[in-house]
Amino acid sequence: MHMLRRTSCREQASSMVAHKMCIHTLTQAYELQQAGKQYIVKDDKIVLVDENTGRLKAITRYQDGMHQALEAKEGVPIKKETIPTANITFQHALGYLQQTDNACIGDSPTCPIRPLSQKRKL
Repeated sequence: MHMLRRTSCREQASSMVAHKMCIHTLTQAYELQQAGKQYIVKDDKIVLVDENTGRLKAITRYQDGMHQALEAKEGVPIKKETIPTANITFQHALGYLQQTDNACIGDSPTCPIRPLSQKRKL
């Protein structure tokens, strides 16, 4: 005997919101995004175009399903959505550490963090 699962109003509402967001994303992809202007199709991939410089941004992808919607629109293989991560340079990381831990910087020889102006002698 097969039992039907009862869903709560909250689950139904969140499902409807997700469905509306999907329709909104697909509509944007089909109506607002133009091949050759915001993106191009190259080697069965969607490659974004920088609006200011016109350069190709090969490793950049849209978020929230927009990139997948464009892939569906152009008939190229659809890839899984990527999770964005933050990038930081080593110099910026040191700068943040120096700003947040001024009491330690350069106060003692055992302190691992030194200002960039102080050079360690080998």
